[in-house]
Amino acid sequence: MPEKSYLFHNIEFDNLKFYYNDLSPSLAYYPNIYIDSLNTSDSSSFKLLTNKFGWNHNSSNTSFFIETRHSRYKIINEDKSLFDFTIGSSTLWEKEKMKFGLDFSYLPIGTNQSSYFLKAYSNISFSHTIFSLHTHSTRYKPNLFQQKYISNHFQWDNNFDFIFEKKFNASVKNEKRKFLLETSIFMYKNYVYFNDDCLPVQYVGNNIVFQLLANKKVAIKSFNLETEIVYQKSSKNLIKVPEFTANGSAYFINNSFNNKAILTYGMNMFYFSEFYGNAYMPALGLFHLQNEVTIGNYTVFDLFLNFNIQNVNIGLIVEHINAGFMGFNYFIAPNYPIIDRNLRFNLTWNFKD
Repeated sequence: MPEKSYLFHNIEFDNLKFYYNDLSPSLAYYPNIYIDSLNTSDSSSFKLLTNKFGWNHNSSNTSFFIETRHSRYKIINEDKSLFDFTIGSSTLWEKEKMKFGLDFSYLPIGTNQSSYFLKAYSNISFSHTIFSLHTHSTRYKPNLFQQKYISNHFQWDNNFDFIFEKKFNASVKNEKRKFLLETSIFMYKNYVYFNDDCLPVQYVGNNIVFQLLANKKVAIKSFNLETEIVYQKSSKNLIKVPEFTANGSAYFINNSFNNKAILTYGMNMFYFSEFYGNAYMPALGLFHLQNEVTIGNYTVFDLFLNFNIQNVNIGLIVEHINAGFMGFNYFIAPNYPIIDRNLRFNLTWNFKD
């Protein structure tokens, strides 16, 4: 029989490092050169040790925990140690076709003192249909990288205020008719973004992102069609998103030898509408706003074939088979093209006792 309650302890260590080198830095590419005009050799590191202690009560689906986070952030001439202490709880209530959950955490002590996270969610089932509601509210400080950074080409020292983030999500899913309709609203206050000059800026105001998603699957004998369409809009020009995205798959499934051999073949597609996508700055390893080059309004097609017999799987896919047929203006980000036509083969053999 399952235990009614138990204690738990999780420990996790992360060691993240970033290096960037350029043997011939130029002001034609970088906005500034602060340290060395002949060679760029930037580095930064972030180490994090997380300890989480808690108690879980199975009968009531309730848990409580405390968590400590010891971190160390190093850049060229900075070495900073930080500490955070978190308390939290979660509970889940279930009865027949209804479910309700609540998660909460708060930081009373530490670098990110007064940060919090609150999430509530619920599901209600009627026949083959599931209605879901989800909302969360969080307050947190911008990360260390956004607050302070020193390198050969970029330097900043900020004292940004707390970021407030709220999300509301509602969805309806029907398993029998194989469709999903979902809407989400994201609200940000004091949002931090990287501007055209690749510098972090805090927008003191509200920014709202609206998203509507529709997903449908159709199966007629061996033929299957899966489609997903997303409409999204941002109230400010700080979070760049394409207004429309669409992806889908059309494929056939053939079974033989009493379903011991399965052959699947078909086509995938992906599309997003034209917009001013964020540009990439390799010296920082991040994307930033730009308003000069548009990307999108292009569809990528893949052809695939997959053969599975017992514990052996053989796959073949031709990625971006339409490369060059519809022009060459296909970019995933400014100056970063989508992969050209490419053939991939994979073989998986699962050995069993």
